[in-house]
This record gives sequence, structure tokens and C-alpha cells, in this order.
Amino acid sequence: MQKSWFKILIAAVSSMAAIAAGPGCAGPGPKLAPVAPLEIVATDAGDVEHRYDMNDDGRADYAELLNADGRVHRLQFDTDNDGVLEAVVDRLSAGSNEGDRQLVVLLDSIPYGVVHEAWQAGRFRLFPPPSRVISPFPVMTDLSFSEFFGVSPSPGAESEYYDGNILHGGYDVYAAEGNAAWIDHTDYHLQFIAHAVAYLWPDIWYGHELGKIQRHFFRGQENPFVGYVVTTSGLGATQGRNGHQSALVRLDRFCQAVMFELRGRVQITLMSDHGHCLLPSKRIPLSDLLKKFGYRITSRLRGPGDVVVPEFGVVNFAGVYTKSPDSVARDLIGVDGIELTTFLDKDDSVVVQSLDGLARIRRSAAGDGYRYDCEHGDPLQLLPVVDALRRNGEVGPDGSI
Repeated sequence: MQKSWFKILIAAVSSMAAIAAGPGCAGPGPKLAPVAPLEIVATDAGDVEHRYDMNDDGRADYAELLNADGRVHRLQFDTDNDGVLEAVVDRLSAGSNEGDRQLVVLLDSIPYGVVHEAWQAGRFRLFPPPSRVISPFPVMTDLSFSEFFGVSPSPGAESEYYDGNILHGGYDVYAAEGNAAWIDHTDYHLQFIAHAVAYLWPDIWYGHELGKIQRHFFRGQENPFVGYVVTTSGLGATQGRNGHQSALVRLDRFCQAVMFELRGRVQITLMSDHGHCLLPSKRIPLSDLLKKFGYRITSRLRGPGDVVVPEFGVVNFAGVYTKSPDSVARDLIGVDGIELTTFLDKDDSVVVQSLDGLARIRRSAAGDGYRYDCEHGDPLQLLPVVDALRRNGEVGPDGSI
């Protein structure tokens, strides 16, 4: 117990030191393209040419040509500073150019919808339209990127976790990056011990992170170069949609500056682990409520009334560990803010319960499908989908899909 508390104390002291440093330790931001073109010109070929003054001398030294689909298909550069855009790079076939640098930027918590809207409005036209990623459940950064880099499973859903024997971790594990084996596959990331300042001053530290990635990428030889940005999560958490919008505008300008600096000889990939719901959230006091119900809050399960409740940071999912899952699920579904409870029963069926329904998800006898059997109600609202599949002949004789 003393050792565990000592670790937490060290993490707390380190976090306080990082917070005390505040925004003053943030480094310089990245080079960014101008927020708007110097001029926009329609060409005889039907393209639209956006000309930018990248060195602020009043003359265009970089241009992006957009085709009828709104994609940037050609870049032009003034390579000798004579005011003439003479160098041309074909962007839509540039992926086949041997020797191109590869830059991958992992962005925490950027919602697909916000990116899609930014693209529709005219940003990120160096890229094709954005596509969705499918995150694991529960939707957590460590789980998502561990799956992406092929280093699953993580020790826990988050840095405080129950391993089947005892409750582990918390701030000491988080600060030591103990649940994030995926981080070894990045070439830049802000040390987790400094994430506190990133969330307190996300605007300043977002510039710090983009600046670090850009400078390391320009100087280094890693190919691909992978950078992880945590402050997009802080911007969304503290400022909502406006925070994400400011991050995306700066990110697009960052990409344009990288493209200009490398004269088009770079492929950039942008990806997020998951999104934000962009709604206010309120913490549900699970431990307090379970204690009032009569359960015993503990770090190790011994009796049927014991529960282990990791409560570290998740906001849309919570895991409660118990030897009596049916009882705990039954009691928690009546709590304000809980939409569904689910557990694995003794027959390996997934039981899903809502306020007005209970269903079991079972694997078919042949092992090639699943059944959704509602005992009452329709907690996952899947019965219309199952009916449509049945009409299409896609439901087996035993009801499996």
C-alpha cells in the first residue's frame, strides 16, 4: 500500500510541476500558410487557381489548382523567387513518385462530422473527402491506437483497470504511459505527464505540438513520420465545436505549409481515434450509488455483493466488475443517465437491458452467426433491421444472422 501511494504521490507532484509550468513551457508554433489566398484566378482550362504569398513579400510563390470536383490536382511553385510560378507538381498522381516523404498525424477526438463539414466548406482540398474510422468498444484512445498499430490488447480500457484479480493503476499508470504501448510507434508525442497543461491551455499547446511535429519532420529522415496530437481533445473538451473548428483551420494551413516546404513531394495522412459528441456531460456517481444500494466498493472481489468500479476518465462507458452481474445490471439501469447495461451470462450470451427492454445476443449453434432474441421490448432497436433482413432471406432458420 505504501508503494502504491508513493507512486501516486510522485505522479501528483509531477503533474503539479507541469501545471505550474503552464503555458510558459510551450514551444513555438508551426509555419502556417496564409489563412486566405492572395488571389483567386479562374484558368482557361476551367480550373480555379488559389495563389498564396508564403513569404509575405506581396507576391504569390505557391498556387493550388482545383479541378471541377474541388480537389487540388496541381501545385505550382516559384523556385527562384522571381515572381513566376514555374515548377508544377501533379498532386493526383504524386502518390506514385518514389522518394516522397510520408507524414502521418494522429489527432485525438476530432469528430468525423466536423471534418466533413470543413471539407464541404472548402478546407482540406489537398485531400479526398474524409471517411469514417470504426473505433473499438469502448471508444478510448489507447484501445483505438493499440488496434491501429497492432499491439492490442491493452492492459485495460484506461489507465485505471481491473485485471480480474485486483484494481490497478490510475494517475501513476497514465503518467508513465503504462496503458499506451502504441505510443512507441510514434515519432513525436507530448509526454503524458504534460497532458494536464495541454488540457488547461489547449490553444497554446496545440501550436506547440504542431510546431514540434513540423520541425522534427523537416529535420528528420523517418519515413513515414508519425506524430500524435493530444491537444485537439483539449480544444474540443473545453471549447466544443469552436475548439475543433479552430484546430482544423490551423491544421489545414499546417498541411499547406508542409506541402510548400517540400515542393509537393510529401504524402500526408490525417486520422483521428474517435470523435466528440459535442454535448455537455455530467459525471454519474456510480460508486456512491452502488454503495447506497448496498454493494461493497472494493479493489478485489470476494463475495456476491462486492463491486470494483474503475472511475478514471471515461465519459460514455463504465465498467463495473462483480460476481453478480445480473443484479448490478438490473439495479443500475434505473440510474439517471444510464441508457443500457450489458453483461455476459453463464451461457455466454450477451444480455442487454434498457429501461423498457431486455434482449440476449447468442452465437448460432454452427458458430457462423448471431441471434438477437428480445425477451421484452427492443433495447438496441434492432427488430426493424432483423425484419428487413428476414424479408431479404438473410436470416437463418434458427434466427441467426
